[in-house]
Amino acid sequence: MAESVKNVVLFGAGNKSIAVIDILNANFSGICTNYAVETKDYSKIGSILAGRDDITVISKMQLSELYKNKNIDAVVIPSNYHEYDVQLAIEDAIEAGIEHKDILIVPYDVLHPRFNFLGVKIEDVLVPHQELDQIPNFGVHVVEHCNLRCKSCCNFSSLVEHP
Repeated sequence: MAESVKNVVLFGAGNKSIAVIDILNANFSGICTNYAVETKDYSKIGSILAGRDDITVISKMQLSELYKNKNIDAVVIPSNYHEYDVQLAIEDAIEAGIEHKDILIVPYDVLHPRFNFLGVKIEDVLVPHQELDQIPNFGVHVVEHCNLRCKSCCNFSSLVEHP
């Protein structure tokens, strides 16, 4: 399936999406990425992706139109988001009318700087979300207390009176 993907839209308009673009462009030819979808910060819509003047940030509604008109083949979601955020991105893509088979996840290990791409096929890098049982990740509690300053904390620690 992934070997036939040519035009993809990235889900997210931040650094994680830029990392995925860099990986795809450096290791595979023939994949075109002209759009990144933003569902949280609407002020980014219509602008260009940071440092990428060839990638426009679009809305979920624009994503839906591109897919309906067959201007894109798939949506690519980086798995280096928290699992909850990946699930939300999948739900947003489905809500936009993207078929399950066209929602692709970039496995977390592929995003590691030391990942060896020698002999790796595009099917190993862009995996249909239904083929992933679980996004591999784990949490490590570095301290016994919380100062509510960890970037992307998803432990709901701000809701606990005495952590």
